[in-house]
Amino acid sequence: FPSHDMEGRIQINGTWYVKEQPDPVVKERQVKVFEYKRLVYEDSRFCFQANIDITGNEQLDCIEVTDKRVKPWKDETWDHLGFFRRCLERDPDSLATLRGDKGFSDDDVENFIAFLKEIKKRGWL
Repeated sequence: FPSHDMEGRIQINGTWYVKEQPDPVVKERQVKVFEYKRLVYEDSRFCFQANIDITGNEQLDCIEVTDKRVKPWKDETWDHLGFFRRCLERDPDSLATLRGDKGFSDDDVENFIAFLKEIKKRGWL
């Protein structure tokens, strides 16, 4: 064998073998994992799913809103805590957003606010 082919080889009882290499140490991948509680309200028009991050400070992270008035159903994720608080305070601009941009009826608005009140009562908003 030429000398450069000899690297990584070993001779035992006249037979040449490729030296085994130790398995590389595999560094275990660390990923940040979040754990959530979920509160759900559903009627024939909407489904509201509040995701509560219980990994840290147990606070509302987002609300997934499913509009069942359209086929296929339209899913959105809302994550603006300030907007939720303004809805609770019945801020006219926030309520107008629900009615106008989101197409909520007066009854839908009241259901959403009742849902937010439940989240706040539990200390997550």
